[in-house]
Amino acid sequence: MAAAAMSEGEAGKALWNAAKAGNVEEATRLLEAGAPVSWADQRFRWSPFAIAALSERLPLMRLLLEHGADLEAKDQSGQTALIMSAANGKADVTALLLEHGADLEAKDQYGQTALKAAVVSASVATMALLLEHGADLEAKDQSGQTALIMSAANGKADVTALLLEHGADLEAKDQSGQTALIMSAANGKADVTALLLEHGADLEAKDQSGQTALIMSAANGKADVTALLLEHGADLEAKDQDGRGVASVCWGARCRELLGGAERLQRWHRRRSLVVWCA
Repeated sequence: MAAAAMSEGEAGKALWNAAKAGNVEEATRLLEAGAPVSWADQRFRWSPFAIAALSERLPLMRLLLEHGADLEAKDQSGQTALIMSAANGKADVTALLLEHGADLEAKDQYGQTALKAAVVSASVATMALLLEHGADLEAKDQSGQTALIMSAANGKADVTALLLEHGADLEAKDQSGQTALIMSAANGKADVTALLLEHGADLEAKDQSGQTALIMSAANGKADVTALLLEHGADLEAKDQDGRGVASVCWGARCRELLGGAERLQRWHRRRSLVVWCA
């Protein structure tokens, strides 16, 4: 007795499983029998192509593309295969997708592109591929963050360095007015803060509440970053929109010690400048 023919849903699920397992022979058989290449699971809305990409099944990905798989199909969170591969740091998968013309600027439901996803996963190799293919450095997500602002928040110096090498805008601001420097300072990321300063980041840039990088680092008790900003001449007299300066928000004994030393040094410089001027 002949086996009952599969329904479209059953054939799609079988293809999905074959794609996940990397079973090219079975996937080929199913596709030739008419299995729907665009079928997606109910939980995540992943197609056979998406699960093949997530599972790094490159031969399966090529096979599915030959049979019309949609490069730009999105899952329930709005992610394409390229965004997913970037988020998981899969450089070989990313390379294949780019070879086939995947949209670099597609965004998920949070406004995140593949480049931003690669920054979050700290995958330098994947980032390099995307940048070589022309990914937009200044694309912003729903919170207004660029790739550089996100890398500064995460404190990944190698990621930040790569973005700066490609010309990322140091003074771009998110929706709250925070620059990459303010973000790294607020989160106590000393290595990234130093890197941003070396590239000329504006020490006195302010967010929407008038806070500078120094005010933020002091308020959050980030002593190492506070010391670094003071060494670079951050303004001790800067105030936010409520009139609060560094001294009034400074948190922790180490922070207060640093500010005291900086104030004494600045007073000495002012007196010396006055003496030179009067002479």
